[in-house]
Amino acid sequence: MFSDSQVSSHQSELKKHYHGVAEAAVTAALQSRGQISYDDLLPIALCVQMTSERDLKALLKRLGSGPRPSIRLLGLAARERVPNRKKGHRVEWLEGGPRQA
Repeated sequence: MFSDSQVSSHQSELKKHYHGVAEAAVTAALQSRGQISYDDLLPIALCVQMTSERDLKALLKRLGSGPRPSIRLLGLAARERVPNRKKGHRVEWLEGGPRQA
């Protein structure tokens, strides 16, 4: 019925769409609360289809890098680079970050 490339392309488009939805939800939560625990942020991202914890960590890495980062990760130990569950890690929205409409 559908070729493998059509299915793969459709799946890729769906994933891209849902990652955008998850990013909007995570950003909105950060903007409204200012600071949120990673444990509370994770279910916000995971309630969106086709989104995993790995996707959330990649999003946070992207938001926290660059010349004008949007977030700061708090509570990480000296050698930790990404937040983890049940470690008391927090994510802080920085005022200089881009705003969602």
